[in-house]
Amino acid sequence: AAQRRANLTKGIAVHADNSAINVNIWLTELEDGELEDDRSIPPRSNGLLIRRTEAPLGSAFSDVNSNSIKIERYLQDRGDFRENATFVPYRGNRCILFDSRLFHETAPLHWPTEAWSRRRINLTLLFGLPSFG
Repeated sequence: AAQRRANLTKGIAVHADNSAINVNIWLTELEDGELEDDRSIPPRSNGLLIRRTEAPLGSAFSDVNSNSIKIERYLQDRGDFRENATFVPYRGNRCILFDSRLFHETAPLHWPTEAWSRRRINLTLLFGLPSFG
């Protein structure tokens, strides 16, 4: 799935994916350093937050992919809070591979441009069979 997001949108809510491996590829036409040098962009934004908790074995896909309020409660009950998530900063042409069973979400988006051709593009590829469901 490929997605082009507008500036100041929430992004994809916390979820786990229906695969073994998640490959996220970020594409952009920003100039080198444009995003990193913009001091108006809050820290821990525009990237990916990966939690340390995996989707429970035997979970229904809908329980781990579409109910962010229930998922967030589940994570908090296990001491897995958003502010302690691993933050992967956005960089153009960066590829991230991780276990799809780990809950993850888009960090808040604060993109430096409104130009459609220069918006953040996320390409997600999913591989293998999940170990839940």
